[in-house]
Amino acid sequence: MQEVSAHSVIIDNPVTAVSEIDKALNTAIIYKKPVYIEIPRDMCEIEIQDTPYKEESKEIDQDALEEALNEAVKMLNKAKNPVILAGAEPARVGLQKELLSIAEKINAPVASTILGKSIFPEEHPLAMGVYFGQLSNSEVAEYINKSDCVLMLGVILSDINLGMFTAKADLDEAIAANIEGAKIKQHYYPQINLASFMNGLIKRTDIKKHTVDYPKIHIPNYPTGPENSNCILFKHGILYSGSYRCAESRT
Repeated sequence: MQEVSAHSVIIDNPVTAVSEIDKALNTAIIYKKPVYIEIPRDMCEIEIQDTPYKEESKEIDQDALEEALNEAVKMLNKAKNPVILAGAEPARVGLQKELLSIAEKINAPVASTILGKSIFPEEHPLAMGVYFGQLSNSEVAEYINKSDCVLMLGVILSDINLGMFTAKADLDEAIAANIEGAKIKQHYYPQINLASFMNGLIKRTDIKKHTVDYPKIHIPNYPTGPENSNCILFKHGILYSGSYRCAESRT
C-alpha cells in the first residue's frame, strides 16, 4: 500500500509493534495523509513489548526558508498577472486565515481545487471559484493557464484536482508549498513546510500589491426567508426533526 499511503507497515514483530504503530499514527497526524497498518491474524493475541516510538523532530531550516521566500517574493513582484491556487492542505493544518491574509497582501485572485473547494470564501472579491483544468469555467481556466506566476498553496497534484490532467498551466514553473516541503521552479526545499512558508510570506514587507483584472465568481441568488431550502424539504416531508444533512464535496 506504499503507493497510496504516507506510511505502510505490517505488524509482525511483538518487540517493535508499539513503535511501528506509533510511527504510522504520528505520520498521519503530521502529514494529514492516510497510513496503512496491517496486523496478521496470528499476531492479534500475542503479547507485545512497550517500546514507544521516538519521534524524529523536523526543525525548520531558517536559511532554506529565507532562500525560498526570497525566490518566491521575487517571482511574485515580477509577475503581471499572478494567481493563487489553493488546495485542501491549508484546511487540514488550520491555515485558512493565513490564506486569506496572503491573498489580500498580494491582492491576487484565488481559485481553489476540487479537493480544496470552500477553502476560500466565495463571497470575497478575490474569489475566482474552482479550477478544474479545462473543465473549469472557461474564463477562469484561461486566466490561470496564462498566468505568469501561479502560487500553489497546499495543492495535491492528482488527476481529480487537475481535471483529469487537462490543466494547461505551467505548474513546473510555479511556486508550490505543501505540508512536506516547498518547490519553486526547479528548486526543492524539504527543510520547510506549508505553515512556515505561508507565515513567512505574511511577515514579508517587500511584497508588491498587484492591481489585476480577473474573472469574478458568480454567486446565484439562492432563495432566503420562509421558503428557503430547509423549509421546502421539511414542508414536503423529506426532512423531519432530528434529521442530518450532508453535502457532498463536489456538488
